[in-house]
Amino acid sequence: DPTAEENQPGVRLTHRFADRIAFDEFVPPRELSERKEALEERERVLESKFTMVNEIPNAYIAATDATVPREVRHQAIAGYMVHSSSRMVTKAKFAAGRVTAPDAELYALRAAIIRMIQFDDCNMIMIFTDHIAAAKRAMDPSVHSGQGHSLAMCAELSKWFSGDPEHSIEFVQVPSKLGWDIYLAAHDYVRDTPAVLGRHLETSLDSVRQAVAKSCGDSWISEFQHTSYRGKHFLQMRDMRDWPLKPCVLKGGTWLSVTATESLATKARMSQCILGHAPLGEYRARFNIDGEIQCRCGTFIETRAHLFGRCSFTQHSKTDSPRCLGELMDFLWANPRTFAFEAPSEGIG
Repeated sequence: DPTAEENQPGVRLTHRFADRIAFDEFVPPRELSERKEALEERERVLESKFTMVNEIPNAYIAATDATVPREVRHQAIAGYMVHSSSRMVTKAKFAAGRVTAPDAELYALRAAIIRMIQFDDCNMIMIFTDHIAAAKRAMDPSVHSGQGHSLAMCAELSKWFSGDPEHSIEFVQVPSKLGWDIYLAAHDYVRDTPAVLGRHLETSLDSVRQAVAKSCGDSWISEFQHTSYRGKHFLQMRDMRDWPLKPCVLKGGTWLSVTATESLATKARMSQCILGHAPLGEYRARFNIDGEIQCRCGTFIETRAHLFGRCSFTQHSKTDSPRCLGELMDFLWANPRTFAFEAPSEGIG
């Protein structure tokens, strides 16, 4: 809802009570050698915060988590455990519908926050979560997937903050790999829930978007199996399990992802080779393009398979075609001019 009252400029929770909302985010070091020490230090910080807040009267601590099942007919589960004065005071978990992990995490945060501010003596809230992005989204009333959860939290916290100038909330990120016992207890509590079925499940914007994207991807993979779709000159290769490569849009795609650190020229040569649109004799003959069709080595027609396995002017293995992307990249590195168009003559282009 773009017109929600909580989303109006000047009325937003983070505008009115910026000094009462805090985020303690953990950013792991880039160097792998430094990560173990950073995690150990983070655990000390978490223990210190947990101990400190437990000693504060009328302060409440929650550990929240959510799990999303692989089966689409099962519902996501969101839950929390609330502690105060060194004891667990309440816990709960809920079926969250057919939603994404961030949506389910948002539901868990909403349930925990609203439950804690229902305690009459609650003056301070600290929430431990492994999804700090969901925590930031919880305080964001703008249009996004799960906005209803955010609006509910913003509305309730606004009343709570207005009731006492000492009221505050802090979100603390817990690295999932850490296995910190306080958070792990909530994690296990949520994960140990039996699969929950349901008809006409609640869903979310991101969940619908994810389902549509998956449907499109599945359709693309299905069509790609047919030569009439991908083209009979497309260079088919296999993955490490010896299965034919499938198209994908994630992380740069199936083919271009391996050239992330390569030059544009190398990317272009790889694409031209795979698509069969490289400046070779067979390409010129197919499209009636002027130019030499014979290979430099004397073979009647210069083909991609010939360059891969038989040409005396290329460094190659003994196969007519690379079986995987790694073999193709090795060939391109060993033959830096192969499959490249010639630069235009001076004064042209």
